[in-house]
Amino acid sequence: MSVIYGQSNVGKSFFALDMGWHVGGDNDWNGSKVNGGSVLYLATEGGMAFHNRVVALKQHYPNQNNVKLAVRPSPVNLLDPDVDMASLIKLCAEISKRHGPLKMIVVDTLSRAMSGGNENAPEAMTSVISNCDKLRVITKAHVSIVHHSGKDKAAGARGHSSLRAATDSEIELEHDEVTGLRTAKATKQRDMETGTVFTFKLKVVELGIDEDGDAVTTCVIHEASESEIAEASKPKIKGKNQLIMRNAFTQLRGEGVGQPNHAGAGFPEPRTYWMIKEEDLRNHFLGKVTNASNPRSSYKQAIDALMSAGHLVQNDGFVWFLDSEGKC
Repeated sequence: MSVIYGQSNVGKSFFALDMGWHVGGDNDWNGSKVNGGSVLYLATEGGMAFHNRVVALKQHYPNQNNVKLAVRPSPVNLLDPDVDMASLIKLCAEISKRHGPLKMIVVDTLSRAMSGGNENAPEAMTSVISNCDKLRVITKAHVSIVHHSGKDKAAGARGHSSLRAATDSEIELEHDEVTGLRTAKATKQRDMETGTVFTFKLKVVELGIDEDGDAVTTCVIHEASESEIAEASKPKIKGKNQLIMRNAFTQLRGEGVGQPNHAGAGFPEPRTYWMIKEEDLRNHFLGKVTNASNPRSSYKQAIDALMSAGHLVQNDGFVWFLDSEGKC
């Protein structure tokens, strides 16, 4: 059994569905081997939106065919064994009969599968765990539970500690709102080392137009590139003057000042970054710090700090930023 947890809107469902898609298609998942087979995804709170997400996955992975993924988009009660367990076991048997042995069951989310039960109560949590164990034993499938973090992120997944005690693998998802990068980190791995990190982004996919003429969109995950990870690991641009410098560059570029970089010593591949004459940037910056005691000293300090942190490059009278917004 595994638990995938994180704050709201961190991308837990997209992450779990992408993983289930690869298990269902018997395709390696981001460099990890897969023991493929049919998958049952219990989408307890996504409703019909999960149909759009499956369509987006088909578009995103056009070469992955015959994916054995079944989605049940409705609430489920895993708290009381007398309510839904019999029908779930029957559903699992039917999927296995039609599409081969069930390899993975995803419960998304735990709170909606508890039917009003108290996550902090040991009796309620152990009842859910017991029913998940029953599904796991009968189907011989891996059970993955999508769950939320508590108010205190450092405390891990929300609810009674019996959940973590029963979990074989635990994966925490986090989102950096500044860089847009999301990370999945193994925080518990029975009989294996923890700490492995997978970094990804959410990519918006447009599926069509609705009856009001608005775009129908959803998201898929894709692994972050080495350059995106390297950029995110840089020290953040901070300090009043550094931020003024960044805003001055952005404003000048928006007004059409500057040009794509040319070739030559000290320059990147042609037309990779937008460069601006240092004189133009300096004059624009100085116009924004007229109240400073020594504007030119403020300019030099900001330039030096940005270059030292790897955010900005100065060469042959031109400057350019190395972040994604500085690219052509």
